[in-house]
Amino acid sequence: MDSSLLVRNKNLSFFQKEDGRVLVFNHDDAKSYILSYNACQLLLRLDGTSRLQDIYHDFSSLPEAEIDQMITMFEKIGFTGEEHKKKKRFVLWKEPENIIIIKNKQIRSAIRGLLLISPFLFLIGLFYLWSLHLKLSVNIDKPFLALALIVLIISTFVHEMSHAVFAKSYNANIGEIALIFEAAFPHMRIYTNICGFSYIAKTSQKIKTHLAGILAHIFLMTLSILMIGCPVAAVSRAGICVFLVNGLCVVVDLIPFRTSDGSRVLQTIRDMDKTAEG
Repeated sequence: MDSSLLVRNKNLSFFQKEDGRVLVFNHDDAKSYILSYNACQLLLRLDGTSRLQDIYHDFSSLPEAEIDQMITMFEKIGFTGEEHKKKKRFVLWKEPENIIIIKNKQIRSAIRGLLLISPFLFLIGLFYLWSLHLKLSVNIDKPFLALALIVLIISTFVHEMSHAVFAKSYNANIGEIALIFEAAFPHMRIYTNICGFSYIAKTSQKIKTHLAGILAHIFLMTLSILMIGCPVAAVSRAGICVFLVNGLCVVVDLIPFRTSDGSRVLQTIRDMDKTAEG
C-alpha cells in the first residue's frame, strides 16, 4: 500500500459521542461521518511519521486486512491521500464548538428561551410602535443601501448562530459556521453545518432548530422597533433599515425553496407523517 495514504487530512474535526463512537466532520466537503473508536484511533495515527508496518505493529489486535480496509476507506471519503481540490473559501469559525455561547449550557438555554418568546415580544413591540403614532418613512439612498448590506451580513450570522445554539442544545454538534465563495461573489453561501442532526431525537426539537434562524430575525425586528421609537433621527433611520432587512429575511426563509428553513420544516413534518403511517 502506498505510503502517501498514511497522511490524514488536517482539515477534520472530531466529536466524541456518549456511545463511544466518534463523529468526524470534513471541512473540505462539509460532510460528517460516524467512526468506531478503533477506526478513529487509527485515523489519528496516520500523521505521516509511520510506515504501514509500524501501523500494523501498533494495532496488532486488529487483523492486517481490516487495517488495510479502513485505510482504503479513509482515502475514498477524503480523510487521507492526496490533497483534494478545495473551493475558495473564507471560514468564519474553524472550531465553532469553542465559542462560548455554543459551549456554555446556561447561555444556550437563555438564548433559546429568548428566541422562543420573540414572536410575543414582537407583537408587544408593534403595539408600542402603534401607540407612538409614528408615520414611518424612509429615503432609500446609497447610504441606506450600504447600511442595509451591513445589516444583512450581521443578521445572517446571527441567524446561523441561532441554528447552532438550538442544535447544540439538542445534542447535535456544529461542524462549521462558514462564509464560502464557491467560485465568485454571486456564489457566496453562509451556512451552519450541523453534524449528527439524527442525534436530535424529537421532531419538535428538529422543527425548532430549523426555525431558529427565523426567530432570530424576528428578535432583531423587535430590537429595531425600540430603535425606531428613538427621538434621534439617525438611530430611528437605522432601526427602519434593520426592520426592513430582517422582515424580508423572514419572508424569504418561510418560502419553501429547496434549501430554505421553511422547506426544511415542511420536510421534517412530512417525515413525521410517514413515520406515523409506517
